[in-house]
Amino acid sequence: MITPHSRRRFFFLSFLIGLVPLTSAREAVAGGGGGLPKGRSIQHRYRAQQIELLGHNTFNGSNRKAVDRGAAPYFSSLGRRFVRRVLAATSRHHVCDMGAGNCVFATELAGLGGRVIPEWPFEEAIKQLNDREASQIPHVSAVTYKMDHDYVHEGKKFQLLEGRLFEDIPPAKLKAKLGQTKLFFEKWGVLAYTHDPTKVLRKLCAAAPVDFEYFVEAGPRHWNVERQTMSGDPKPPRSSLHSSTVKLRDGRVLTFPDWLRTVKGLKVTELKVENGGALLIRRDPRVPLDIPKLRLINPPDESGMPPHREFLER
Repeated sequence: MITPHSRRRFFFLSFLIGLVPLTSAREAVAGGGGGLPKGRSIQHRYRAQQIELLGHNTFNGSNRKAVDRGAAPYFSSLGRRFVRRVLAATSRHHVCDMGAGNCVFATELAGLGGRVIPEWPFEEAIKQLNDREASQIPHVSAVTYKMDHDYVHEGKKFQLLEGRLFEDIPPAKLKAKLGQTKLFFEKWGVLAYTHDPTKVLRKLCAAAPVDFEYFVEAGPRHWNVERQTMSGDPKPPRSSLHSSTVKLRDGRVLTFPDWLRTVKGLKVTELKVENGGALLIRRDPRVPLDIPKLRLINPPDESGMPPHREFLER
């Protein structure tokens, strides 16, 4: 006979050995299984779940590296082109980390984090970062939902956008904060977690100068060794934007990065990096911006980082 006690014990043990995601275990224990959260749509139902995930500030990472990431992980994930852009920045430039976590890299860029420990193979790039003079340090903005500490404070060259999802920040505030920012970047940031990519992209394009650049970690398109389902079909890679999909109006299904490349008014370049892939998103000023509305159609699978999301193009 299944009792409430045995149900709790089963899901606790399943979570410990990785059979059941933490969020699923919580829902099953609290609600006895079954039943989706109430709400008008998938987006509304799972908004609280998204905020809870970000509020824990672990991003489903296995360790603190998920939020305490310095220069080397960013350089590795976003590639040499990004490294050159960062090192070419001066005090006249504005840059923005769109997934800053605990703001380790953001404060390093702003010259507030002390000397950065060199890591292979970026010793020379990090040395240049450490040796910058005041005239070579850009203005830095950091987008993060929640930090684990309070010793990072805004200053003349550093500002925080904290406590709200990016898509919830009023357009006027984004324009005031990011109106001069031409270099955006993220390592599993806003685009990796949002339930409304349309609103994110529209707000970013409205706030930023038309010649902005947005470097985004995309991850691998395929695993080197394909994971197999029970039917023998390969599973999409976990730590990748390619694990999120968009169903188009004509019925075709694209990975999220491939969908981005179909958006009129955007130029999306796929960058090859050692540990997977990255995207460079820019505006095409010759083409009017037309970003289709996406609707989340299934509960996000948040057992990995970033979560697997399924969207429908309206």
